[in-house]
Amino acid sequence: MSLNYSQQQGIIITNFNKAYRARLNVEHEANKYLKVGNNITISRQDDGDQNNGTNALSGAISSTLRLLPN
Repeated sequence: MSLNYSQQQGIIITNFNKAYRARLNVEHEANKYLKVGNNITISRQDDGDQNNGTNALSGAISSTLRLLPN
C-alpha cells in the first residue's frame, strides 16, 4: 500500500496544483497452481487557475503579458 500527497504553489497566488494518490496491491496464492491478485489505484488532482476560460489565452499569466505597461 502506498499514499502520496503533492502540493505545488505557482508564481501567482491563485495558481496551485494539489494531488492525492493511493495504491493498493493485493496478492493471494490459493495453492501452488493458482495465484489471485488485484491492483487498485485512486487519484484526485486539483488545478487552480491554470488557464481560465475556453482557450489558453485567458489565464492570469497570458493576461499579464498582454497588459499595457502604463
